[in-house]
Amino acid sequence: MKTIINYIKDHIRDDFNPFVYGYFLLFLITSISLNYYFEFENHFLDPKHNVLGMLLFFLFYGFAYYGIAIPKLLIQKQKKILKNSEFWIKSFLFLSLLSIAAALHFFANCMKFSQINDYTFIFRLLNQFKCAMIYVIPLIIIKKIYDSGVSGLYGLKFKGQNLKVYFLLLLIVSPLIIGASFTPDFLKAYPRYRPWFVGNAFGLSKISMTGIFDMFYALDFVMVELMFRGAFVIGMIAIMGKEAILPMVSTYAFIHFGKPMGEAISAVFGGFILGVIAYRTKHIWGGCIIHIGIAFLMEIMGFIQFYLLQLKR
Repeated sequence: MKTIINYIKDHIRDDFNPFVYGYFLLFLITSISLNYYFEFENHFLDPKHNVLGMLLFFLFYGFAYYGIAIPKLLIQKQKKILKNSEFWIKSFLFLSLLSIAAALHFFANCMKFSQINDYTFIFRLLNQFKCAMIYVIPLIIIKKIYDSGVSGLYGLKFKGQNLKVYFLLLLIVSPLIIGASFTPDFLKAYPRYRPWFVGNAFGLSKISMTGIFDMFYALDFVMVELMFRGAFVIGMIAIMGKEAILPMVSTYAFIHFGKPMGEAISAVFGGFILGVIAYRTKHIWGGCIIHIGIAFLMEIMGFIQFYLLQLKR
């Protein structure tokens, strides 16, 4: 645990600039406030599931990323990065992949209904698998072109990792997650898979269907870590160094704008911590453990509240 605390302290000491961090906080406070006041993401972006939607999501996420990256680099006199074509090409490609995945969710809610069949169950699983389908091959190609000397796929490497500390960190934050699970926003949003709303597909029991869904759900979080802590941090280190973290955090907060406000706010702090860890360790498994652990804890609390505490959804 002390190692993670030292990572964060050292990064803030090296990176902190009152003008940059002040602007960063003002930018996110304003963006979060306006989004939830006008329900911007839910009303204006979520209904767009086509090429126009991809463009709109690109502008949305591009605003989040470049709205932090460009001022930060200018304030800290890092104009040479803005003149580097690799910065623009890679960030453009990463944002494009993110935008395509965001727009392709036209079957995300198909299992809210009791009239489930084999096809709707497959579609629901594909919705969790879509990021793997969209991200992995393009990221392999981008890495081969720009980062062939870096081991692993942007933090997906399997040797020499000490992961015990991340389980401890997950244990520490668990009481906060359990407490948050009783809020109205949580009760509306979780669990993501609700077996009490669905029938059976392929002759599977509800327990089996839930288990299969949760495996795909976990994979989706690995893909989130691969994109944000992998591509946007580890993939940009060679160009930006420590300057890669705050733009990633801003974009990471924006992808939570369709979720309860508490999640968007916590994403700022969680994204920063996980970004610093990825920057220092050059792997993303710590983030995967924490992310999947929190997600599963929220699912479990959702089941407990419905089946044991009889809290309405």
